[in-house]
Amino acid sequence: MNGLMKSGMMKKIKIGYSDYKIIDNDDADSDGQFNHVEKTIKITPTLSSSDRINILLHETLHGVWLHWGMDETTNSENTEEAVVTSIANGLTTVIRDNPDFLPNLNKLAQSKEWDDQDVRSRAA
Repeated sequence: MNGLMKSGMMKKIKIGYSDYKIIDNDDADSDGQFNHVEKTIKITPTLSSSDRINILLHETLHGVWLHWGMDETTNSENTEEAVVTSIANGLTTVIRDNPDFLPNLNKLAQSKEWDDQDVRSRAA
């Protein structure tokens, strides 16, 4: 059992037409990584709950960006509205396709190891 499974993190997530395994990240240079080719999302298991939530959301949004063609969307005339609509559509689909997604985030947010670190300060 890997470190994320011990922490209660979900094992996989469906984004668009693909299923991605959520696995431990062993890359010291990053806290998380989305890889469409390998169909994985890697998250460092030793991070605090708040950081794991932030990284899971961040990497999920990379998947939304890929599956909903955001590269094309950012070239539209009304970029902000197009990007917000695409992200909302993507997240709605992720939430609908993964019934454990929100309860899992809530479980991490309520865990005893939650810290109050300002996740907005995390580097991308």
